[in-house]
Amino acid sequence: MNIAISCVALFVISTLYAEPPKTPPDLTQDRTVDRKLTYNLGPTGLRGWIYTRAANFRESQLGRTTTASRQILVTHVGKDLPADGVMKVDDVILGVGGKLFADDARQTFWHAITEAEKAENKGVLKLTCWRDSKTEEVTLKLRVIGSYSAIAPYDCPKSKVIFADACKALEKEKLEPSWNGAVSGLALLGTGNPEYLPRVKELAMKIELRDGMVVWDWGYKNVFLCECYQVTRDKDVLPAIQKYMASFQNREYGHTGQGFSCLWGALGANAGGPAAAAFVREATWHLDLVWRSEGSFAYDGGEQYGLGKTDDDTYYGKSGYNGLSPNACYVLIYSLPLKKLWITGKDANLKNWLTAKDVKEAVASGYFYEQREKKTIPELVAALGDWSPVLRSLAADEVAVRPKGKTMVQELIAIAEGKDAWKRQGAAETLGALKVPEAATEQPELRSLAKSASAK
Repeated sequence: MNIAISCVALFVISTLYAEPPKTPPDLTQDRTVDRKLTYNLGPTGLRGWIYTRAANFRESQLGRTTTASRQILVTHVGKDLPADGVMKVDDVILGVGGKLFADDARQTFWHAITEAEKAENKGVLKLTCWRDSKTEEVTLKLRVIGSYSAIAPYDCPKSKVIFADACKALEKEKLEPSWNGAVSGLALLGTGNPEYLPRVKELAMKIELRDGMVVWDWGYKNVFLCECYQVTRDKDVLPAIQKYMASFQNREYGHTGQGFSCLWGALGANAGGPAAAAFVREATWHLDLVWRSEGSFAYDGGEQYGLGKTDDDTYYGKSGYNGLSPNACYVLIYSLPLKKLWITGKDANLKNWLTAKDVKEAVASGYFYEQREKKTIPELVAALGDWSPVLRSLAADEVAVRPKGKTMVQELIAIAEGKDAWKRQGAAETLGALKVPEAATEQPELRSLAKSASAK
C-alpha cells in the first residue's frame, strides 16, 4: 500500500482528544464547562461545547472522542446568521428532527444539517432545545446547496458552492512570507484564477531563506515556489528554489500537529486518483461542521486530540494551527478537480492510481474497530499483517482477549520469525498483549518488541 491508501484511512481513524469530566455532565443542570474549548457547528452560525472524551487511547485514535455526547451547549451565536434570533447562548441542544440525541451528538447534528440542505427539505433544520428550564422546538433556515456527489469534490455542485465561498474568504487574508503564507499562496494558485497571480508573484518575491535547521519551514516555501514557477514560468523565483533544494541534510528535523491532517490528508489520497473521492466521502461530516455560514472555515483542533477554539470565543473568531489558514487548507481540497498544480494532480500518471479494490480495502481498514469483535481468528491473524499500524494493534488486542489466543503462542512466534515486517510486528505486539514470558525466553530477539507492546 502507498501514501494514498494511508491518507484515506488515517482520516477515518483520526480525531480530536482532550481531558474533560469522566462522565458527560447534564448541561441542563450544570453548565460549568470550559467555554474556550468548543466546536464549530457548521453553517448554522453556532459554536458549542460538546462532551469530548474517548473511552481509552485506542478509541481516541479511531475518531470516537465525542461518542458519549448527547447534548450540545451553545456558547456563541453569530450575528445575522441562521441561528441569530432563534438560538441563545446557554441554550442546550437536546436533539434534532423531533428526536433526542441517541448517539454521538456532534455526528448526529451534522447529519441533520446535510439533510436540511437538500432541496426537498428547503433548508429546514429542526432542533429540540432546553431553555429557561423547559424544552422547546425551534427551527433554523439553512441555505439549500444540495448533497455531496458520490465522487465529491469531483463533479459535485455542493463542493463547487463551498469552494467558491472559501475562495472569497481566503482572498481577504493577508499573505505573509512565512511557511503558512506559502500554503495560502499554494491554495490561491490551485484555484486557477488569474486574478490572484499578481498577489502570488509578490509573495514569491518576498520569500526568504532562513538560517538554521528549519526544514519544516523550507519545505513548505519551496513547494510553493516550485508550483509558482510551474504556473507563471517567472524565472525570478529560480534562485530561491535552488537555495531551498540544498536543504537535504535537515530532512529529519520537523514538527507536526492536527493542522497537517487537514492540509495534506485529501491531497495525499489524491495521489491515488479515486482514493480522493473515498477520502472526502468519509470526511464530509468534518468538512461540513468546520464550514461557516459566510464561506470560511474554522480549525477545530489542538495538540494531540484537543478541542477547538477561536481567538475571541465567537463563531467568526480566527482559528488555525500555528498560523496555518484553514481556508487555505480547504480551498486546496476543493480545488482538486481543477488539477492546476502538480500537488493537486496536474498531469498525474494514471498508472499510479489505486484500483477500486485498493480503495475499498483502505476504507475497510478504517472501520476495522467497529467490526473487530465479529472477526474470526484466521481473519484477525491475517489482519496482523495489515498496512495500517493502528489496525495491526487492534487485531493484536482482539486476539489477546480471545480464549483461543492463549493457545496460539507458538504460531505467533513463528509469524514473528517470518519475513513479512508487518506480520512480524503484529505478532510481536500480540505476544506482548498476551504477556507471554516464554516468547521472550525462547526468542530473545522478540523480548524488546513484546515488552514494548505489553507496556502500552
